[in-house]
Amino acid sequence: MTNSYGVADFKAHCLKILEEVATQGQAVEVCKRGKPLVRVLPAVVAEPAPAYGFLQGTACYADDLLSTGESWQADHE
Repeated sequence: MTNSYGVADFKAHCLKILEEVATQGQAVEVCKRGKPLVRVLPAVVAEPAPAYGFLQGTACYADDLLSTGESWQADHE
């Protein structure tokens, strides 16, 4: 459940409310005349994927890269 604050109350306690959003991870709605105006969400910081080895296991290996799989007449001579 998200907490709801009026615009004047949010303005008066903005830094405290933002700190609570960051530490608790819950959204806060700011309302004007009882109607939701904005929603403040905690920032989600994703860790970057490592540059080394991120494609590991995605390539496949064929037995003969230059073969078409057909038998050629020149092969029989």
